[in-house]
Amino acid sequence: MSLQPGAANPAAVGGSFVRHVEINGPQVTLLFPPTTVDGQPVRNTLALKRLSGVADF
Repeated sequence: MSLQPGAANPAAVGGSFVRHVEINGPQVTLLFPPTTVDGQPVRNTLALKRLSGVADF
């Protein structure tokens, strides 16, 4: 699934600002665009998990 969030930078309005997300139950994973570091392909991800109570901490 693709998500097009609002831009924090007013100059970026109207640009291509899309993030791909995977939703799996209480977890959402943001997939950032791939890039190359020292000739190696790299893709950053950020996983967010919904916490429902103190036991989840």
